Amino acid sequence: MQEVIELARKLGEMIANHPRTKSLKEMQQVLDKDEQASNLLKAYQKQIEHIHNLESAGKPIEVDDKHALRDIEQKMANNETLKQISIKEVDFVEMMNKVKTEIDSKIQDIVS
Repeated sequence: MQEVIELARKLGEMIANHPRTKSLKEMQQVLDKDEQASNLLKAYQKQIEHIHNLESAGKPIEVDDKHALRDIEQKMANNETLKQISIKEVDFVEMMNKVKTEIDSKIQDIVS
């Protein structure tokens, strides 16, 4: 079992040092410094939470709430930092999905 754990540790290191991971980390640092993008994310999260709270309480979601969410989403779609971090996140998730699929396929070969 120790050998498998060691391989997992090495895989984790390889993933951490992969260009896709490093690129995502760099974009996260850019996002941290981009006040406009950070504020848009905070506003989006706040509006989503507000709508979720209304739904949970069984209250109607007003048109103004929907419009506010749409407006924030449009601003986010036009923000270059958020566009770039989204691309980097997709690249990273794609890599992780491929890794997981490969591991799962080998486990399925054994279990089946």
